[in-house]
Amino acid sequence: MFLKLLLFLSAMSLRDTFSEPLISLGYDLDSLVSNGKILEAGCQFGDLVAELRICNPYICGVDYDTRILQKIRENSAEYAAIHGFEYYPNILMADVARLPFRDNSFDLIISRTLFASTGEREIIEALRAMSENRPYELSSIFDMQNAMIRELYRVLKQGGIYLLFDNRSVFTLPLLDFKQLYPEKGRDFKLILQK
Repeated sequence: MFLKLLLFLSAMSLRDTFSEPLISLGYDLDSLVSNGKILEAGCQFGDLVAELRICNPYICGVDYDTRILQKIRENSAEYAAIHGFEYYPNILMADVARLPFRDNSFDLIISRTLFASTGEREIIEALRAMSENRPYELSSIFDMQNAMIRELYRVLKQGGIYLLFDNRSVFTLPLLDFKQLYPEKGRDFKLILQK
């Protein structure tokens, strides 16, 4: 029951977050998720991937956290049964800064809190080293974010849409040649971008 609720809330969150802005731009969320190839970057437990797979089999999720992916594997039969699938949707372990896809592969990319979680491990390790008076090296979080946004741009098809929702409004992303269709920066950071 909890998993069904989690999957339902994930799809509702996407709808609540992006439906009105997309309609104002002349797009329909249902049409976007029903047609073409979709990538969810930083898919975590794959709840949105599973929910969107109901209307589009051409969806893929990627996440770099091996613990999350192991949890998905352990519970894949239960997740699949919720939706009547024979197997759980296509979720790969991949670094968003080095995606294993060809250029121009996806019509729609979705990321939720991808950039807010970037560098968490490095920050925790740096704090631990500081508390133990050990030397540490903290890689640039902005360099990682830059590499990720470049890679998402690379795999998005020309004219494709990128729905970016993050819970951090203090950072700035280099948007490359993305066209900003809808920016909203407040407590949450919501962008609709087009290549």
